Amino acid sequence: MKKVTILTLLMLMVGSMLLAQEQRQQRRNFDPTQMANREKEKVYEKLAALTDDQKAIIDVIYENYATSFAEARKNMTPGDREGMRESMMKVRKEKDDSMKEILTAEQFTEYETLLEELRKNRRRGFSGS
Repeated sequence: MKKVTILTLLMLMVGSMLLAQEQRQQRRNFDPTQMANREKEKVYEKLAALTDDQKAIIDVIYENYATSFAEARKNMTPGDREGMRESMMKVRKEKDDSMKEILTAEQFTEYETLLEELRKNRRRGFSGS
């Protein structure tokens, strides 16, 4: 009985270490372009009545967002989490300000709701749920 318990605990420990390692690897392989494209596709799905002109501008906004995000990550000082956070917040604010200029008030409200949902899902994903 003791052997089974010890073996089970050992398997659980190894499994949790492998899961943690996989999550770290996923963060290391983070691609800002893919992130921006996923968010842009969600915007297209959730926002009502986007015109073709708005979509064309949104494409440019998200291309710039991905480039700025990648540049901020590249210029990040290892261990400077606060500096990285400030850089990312600045990049996101620029994107959001650009979106506010081209969306109607109703569309921008929907956009803000979508961003909040995405943030909640991201937090949930990092917490292991």
